[in-house]
Amino acid sequence: MGKFAKIEEVKASGDRLPYFLEGRYTVRILAVREVESRKGDLFIIVECHILASSNKDVRVGGNYAQAMKWNDDMGPINVKRFILACNGLDPNDDKNNDAVGEEEVDLAVGESQPLAGIEIELQCDAIKTRSGGDFTKHTWLPVQED
Repeated sequence: MGKFAKIEEVKASGDRLPYFLEGRYTVRILAVREVESRKGDLFIIVECHILASSNKDVRVGGNYAQAMKWNDDMGPINVKRFILACNGLDPNDDKNNDAVGEEEVDLAVGESQPLAGIEIELQCDAIKTRSGGDFTKHTWLPVQED
């Protein structure tokens, strides 16, 4: 194996969507996937089409994604909150906790893609971490009917 053999394993175009910036959005779910990183971490990726945006840098009609790291403490919580919101349930109401279990997560990331096409609200807030880094908090909510 030559020193540049790794070039055979990569794509120049990449397949990552941009991540959400701070703002409020209405989105249509395109896909929910599970992806294992090269380091062996499991991520749940939510791919979305922007229907409405409060951030001028995130254009309506664009596609964006959120990556939730399953191995982190907040990973399963964020996935549960997302699936609850997709099903029209308030993720802030503890009585809804039992509505999402392992079977629902398997189904969400599975081949049938039952969440694709659902419209949902997303609030993204920029937060400083304890170490001084930047973090975007994603809050998924069911679409609010007027």
